[in-house]
Amino acid sequence: MKRVSKNLTKAVTLSVIFMLPYGMAWAEPYTDVISGANDKYTDGIKEYDEDTNTYIYDFTKDTDAKLEVTATENQDNAISVIDSSIQIKGKLDVTVKADKNGGDNGYFSRNAIYVQGDNLLFDRRDGGNITQTDGKSSAVRIYGQGNTMYLGSGDIEQIINKDSGLIQDVSGIEIFGGNKQGNNNLIVYGEGTIKTTATQNSNSGNRISGVEIDINAPNNNKIILGYKGNYDDLEDFTKENLAEKVKQLGDVTIYLTASNTSDKNHSESRVTGITNTAHNENIIAGGNFDITAKASGYTTKDDNDVTATGVSIGYGKNNIIAANKFIITAEAENKSDGKAYAMGISNESIAKDSINYVNAFEDGNIINATATGNILTVNGILAFGAKTKKEIIDYGKEYIIYDKYGNVEVNTGAIDITTTTNNGTDIENIGIRANGGTVNINGNAGITVNVNNADDTNSDVFGIWSNLGGTVNIEGAATITINDDRLDAKK
Repeated sequence: MKRVSKNLTKAVTLSVIFMLPYGMAWAEPYTDVISGANDKYTDGIKEYDEDTNTYIYDFTKDTDAKLEVTATENQDNAISVIDSSIQIKGKLDVTVKADKNGGDNGYFSRNAIYVQGDNLLFDRRDGGNITQTDGKSSAVRIYGQGNTMYLGSGDIEQIINKDSGLIQDVSGIEIFGGNKQGNNNLIVYGEGTIKTTATQNSNSGNRISGVEIDINAPNNNKIILGYKGNYDDLEDFTKENLAEKVKQLGDVTIYLTASNTSDKNHSESRVTGITNTAHNENIIAGGNFDITAKASGYTTKDDNDVTATGVSIGYGKNNIIAANKFIITAEAENKSDGKAYAMGISNESIAKDSINYVNAFEDGNIINATATGNILTVNGILAFGAKTKKEIIDYGKEYIIYDKYGNVEVNTGAIDITTTTNNGTDIENIGIRANGGTVNINGNAGITVNVNNADDTNSDVFGIWSNLGGTVNIEGAATITINDDRLDAKK
């Protein structure tokens, strides 16, 4: 009779209990950072390709590979790509979390995945989820020149619960700049959900975004979202080809919530789904976006604001955000007497020799923007390229000066826009506002403007408003409905 070892019996029994095929290990998570030359991984997992200066980590033998890192005094990223490129073979879930009891003030992660340097590659095209808890910065960040990051598909989630200090410019995916750094970088992300929940319990600010090219990043950066290809056509994602290339991209959900919980906290609470504020010729492209941005707080009339924006371009020139289509929900609630802004799409430019684009090439676009509080501004679409300002000249005479900024365009297919204000003593509620910019709707436009329980003073309520040389073109039928429970509303 053939003997069966106790270890084999135990393995078969565990396989039955956990419904695992025999021979598949229930692997323990990896807990050491991945950083190339000086990390703790050895042969069997890590090898070095001297020709390409790349460390290759092979997790293909583990069908459920997980990297779970806890921040320490000397360790604040789960994966750091600094002196050499890194390739991850096989799907790898990445988690990094804080140790709030470590040291004198706790240890907090900075990024889950961080690339810093020049011409480095982080290749994780097999994907996996990314999770960061109580991080100080973005879950995924590039800083440097000419770097490339392939993230694959999977969810990216951040949970931040802050009892002291700022929640400042935290993104799910970010290209960062500064000190003349931040040119010619590329991030490619597959399909999934990018989610951040940021709760501010102290008297400090709260600013988060889903996907961002930073205001300090100079030129020619690119983020591609919803990618499903073979990584051999990335150079085709140019301004001229975007209308066709976004059709090949998949679904990405962005869900963001920023909450300031203390009624004594008058600092800002700001959320933006996708933002491109870099200097020049930067592109963010995706397929079908479902974006939810929610912000709440307690700013007062003389303090900061509560702002929720779905898609935003500002400051730079010749920048583009392009999609197959957008479904956007933006909700801002100010629980004090200050300002609340809810914007579906906001396109601005202050550079006079430029043009910035937000494009959604297909039909089926939907925007729902809602602001609740006292001083309220809601725009479904804002194209802001000019303003007026007062100047005192000629021995004290006051003049109103027209100030033209750069050109901005928002182009969409057929769209339904609903804007809503709840309460308010001073409100602006406009479906489409072209303030010196251009909005082109290549299809039908349904616009519904809801004004609920507002005071009878200081109101601008319009379905469409163009001024200062702004233009709104609708190629199909336009239907505008104003629902205002006051008798003297402007229509």
